[in-house]
Amino acid sequence: MLVYRYFNLTHGLDALQTGKWKVGRLAELNDPFDCRPRMINGPLSNEPRVHAGVLETLMNHLGVLCYSASINDPVIWSHYAERHRGVALGFEYAEPDQEPLQVRYSKHRPILDFKKIQGPPDAALDRVIEDAFMTKAESWDYEREYRHFIRLDVCTMVGAHYFKVIPIKSLREVVLGARCPLNVRDIYRVMRPAMAASDSLAAHPSPVYPTGIDVRFCRMNETGFELDFESFTLPASWPQEGVV
Repeated sequence: MLVYRYFNLTHGLDALQTGKWKVGRLAELNDPFDCRPRMINGPLSNEPRVHAGVLETLMNHLGVLCYSASINDPVIWSHYAERHRGVALGFEYAEPDQEPLQVRYSKHRPILDFKKIQGPPDAALDRVIEDAFMTKAESWDYEREYRHFIRLDVCTMVGAHYFKVIPIKSLREVVLGARCPLNVRDIYRVMRPAMAASDSLAAHPSPVYPTGIDVRFCRMNETGFELDFESFTLPASWPQEGVV
């Protein structure tokens, strides 16, 4: 199964050119209820102030990468890809330990039982993620969301943001929105490994992408409100590159 990360045009190009993407902070998620479970059996007391401190500690250690299993919903493109001007990157995670977690949707906020998260830190963190950070309100179900949770201490911090290397080997598709101004040659040039023509390029080389990546162009369906696609497979090298 493919899952997609949506970007506005600028951030999508930055991700393709640098081979890195921003890891979201849990406190900055769109929904204020997201990753904010009801806590029971908390330390010292059941005071909301104490519970908020426990959650804040967790949020300072974890970031999140959000994906969608949907690629043809115009609402998602409007919300997360600059009103169809942006791009979506499609990934296939083949190994079980790489697979993102599927978000659940419910009418009820998740419950985090503090007593059940005592013990080894890694096991406790896994339980917090499963019990508390994987349930959203039913009205979000159109997103068909999947998530990777990332420890912030393994990320690179640039300014106030955290970045992580993109799993290039798992990239299968680059999808351009219906209003995206880029063409297939633009994508090829963006993704082509940079030649070390200067000290700057040598110090910051472009990622080396696998062959066989599909570029897909969104097109508006003639009769319905869904999106159609035209596909093009990037070649290993472009014939007569540099020739007008």
